[in-house]
Formats: sequence, C-alpha cells, structure tokens
Amino acid sequence: MLPKSGSLIDADRRLANVITDSDLWAVIGNIPDAWLEEVGEMGGRDAQREAYLTYFLKRLEAPRPFIAEAERCRTAVWVGAIDPGRATRGRRVE
Repeated sequence: MLPKSGSLIDADRRLANVITDSDLWAVIGNIPDAWLEEVGEMGGRDAQREAYLTYFLKRLEAPRPFIAEAERCRTAVWVGAIDPGRATRGRRVE
C-alpha cells in the first residue's frame, strides 16, 4: 500500500489535530469490559482506559518520528518491487 499512498507527512499535517480527546475517549470508552482484565499493575478497567487515553494522546504530540520513518519507507526505491531471487516468484520485497 505504501507505493500507492500520498505523502504521509502531508496527511499527518492535515489530520493530527482533527482527533480530539473526546474522539479518543469515545472509542476507548467503548472497549468491552471483557477485553480488560482486573489484574496487573495497571489497575482496574477504568484505570486501563485512562492509560490507553494517555498513550494515544502522547502519540499525537509533535514531533511524531514514526511519521518521518514511514514516509522514508514509502519513498524508498525498493518499495513494491518484485524480488526475483525469492523461491516463490511474484513475492514482493519485504
């Protein structure tokens, strides 16, 4: 998909500020209790939801180095190329 995508840096610039705390909480608040265990150092289910919110808010803070790395991979010469040396022909270079 990377060779077909547009600039990830441009997309990040346009979209990073679109997601709000409320948007994230709307998603995280809908995680079923059954998916969250009442064990471990994270505490109860509500504490785990708070930890998820904190994690995703941190990921949205600039700078986001993973965006630059993804863009570097997207524009790499080898992305999408067929690897003729593979045992199974037609496999794309990983």
